[in-house]
Amino acid sequence: MSDKILISTIKILFIFSLISMLVTNSFSQESILNGTSSAGVVGAPVKFNCDYNDVLGMPGVEVMMHYGNQADTVFNDIPMTLMDEDPYYSFTYETDILFQNTLDILCYYFSAREESLLVTQSPFNADDIFPPPTYSYADMIEDPEGDTLPGTGGGWLDITRSGITYSDSRIYAYMSNATGEWPTSQGYDTYFFYCFGFIDTSSTNVWFFSMVYVDIPFIASPGLYKLSLIDTSFYRIGDIDYDISDSNLHMSCSIDDLVSDPDWNGWPQADYMVSERVTFTASSFNIYINDFTFPTFFEPETQFLDFNDNTSPDIFDYTVTGDEDTGLEAIINYCDPDNDLPLVRQLNFDQEFYNMGSFDHFYSDTSEFEYILSWPGYGWHYFYFQFSDGLDTLQTMLDSVYFAPTGVDDCIPLSDEFILHQNYPNPFNGCTSISFEIKQAGKVDLSVYDIAGKFVVKLINEYLKPGFHSIIWDGYTNS
Repeated sequence: MSDKILISTIKILFIFSLISMLVTNSFSQESILNGTSSAGVVGAPVKFNCDYNDVLGMPGVEVMMHYGNQADTVFNDIPMTLMDEDPYYSFTYETDILFQNTLDILCYYFSAREESLLVTQSPFNADDIFPPPTYSYADMIEDPEGDTLPGTGGGWLDITRSGITYSDSRIYAYMSNATGEWPTSQGYDTYFFYCFGFIDTSSTNVWFFSMVYVDIPFIASPGLYKLSLIDTSFYRIGDIDYDISDSNLHMSCSIDDLVSDPDWNGWPQADYMVSERVTFTASSFNIYINDFTFPTFFEPETQFLDFNDNTSPDIFDYTVTGDEDTGLEAIINYCDPDNDLPLVRQLNFDQEFYNMGSFDHFYSDTSEFEYILSWPGYGWHYFYFQFSDGLDTLQTMLDSVYFAPTGVDDCIPLSDEFILHQNYPNPFNGCTSISFEIKQAGKVDLSVYDIAGKFVVKLINEYLKPGFHSIIWDGYTNS
């Protein structure tokens, strides 16, 4: 056995890595799965959304959500359905889950599959348990048993199952084979390689990184290897932990070993990695691949929903503008520090409710919601916005807008014509004083509407001089 044999073995691995790299680099380097939820509430449905960015061209994809309480030892799977709200949610999948029992923190992640292609996130191995328990792994597509290439020495080289997970400091993986045995050699000149590799698709360099379980005296030992796709050079850049238990081979490498390498583009990943699992046999006279799996696109991302802690969202900077030719556009900004999606996202315009939409589904850094209405006609129109993350509900004050038939775009907010002061006291028990100022003399209509936009009472309907005016309302009739 010599270095030439090892290099030749690595060349075979390069071939399969290069194929994957060429496929991967033909797509934009963006996150494929982006998910969030409404606020955590027990006894009411919680909505989960997942944006699926189909950079892989996977028609008929099945998007799944996997979830479990942080104290659970099992993850539940639930399919998601495509939302029917173009254009804002053309690639957004959703599902609702009713939680009846008290929860602390829910852990969840998403996956998308189409036959032999899989994109997946995974659970989070927060305590760096090694080997991780089975439920901590995101399973990859099963590889058929008995599909090894001709000349394979035994079923231990026949990959059947595999999975991956991560923590703040390490990447974890497991592999299963047809026999549950993991020999590294046979005789004095035959050696076996078990490789769990991945490519950093955000990097422009052509390197393949792999955790390798191998034992060739004086040549190669279990470790994290960096392999060049250009000149077949290779470097051992770190140690790995490895363990064989329950017939599975578990391996783990340090993220620091990856990040410290100049050809690995940082952590956390900006998008996704491509993972491959391969077995090889090398001897003095022959080198050949035994089995390989379909690539899996892995995003090291996990979502958490805290049922005991919720920060209220905020809505601000709203406008209603438009004209007879283009209609009206209502816009408002929504920001939720917990990144909770708005379960309610409504505009009430002239006592009609409209569901608003946003192209930006990262709610923690402010998303702009909009709705386009048909032209409502000239004159005064009344509106307000209402949003809820499922736990806290926000509503703007009832506002008005006036459209004048000037022949040009002319949207005059009511506040440009007069100033309506906050009523006092508010809330009130008995009577309250309503004060306002008008800039020009004219007919004034002062009416009260309830929170749903329904007319309650007309307080003023008369000609008034410019200046300050005040009226006392008893909550029921004109005063």
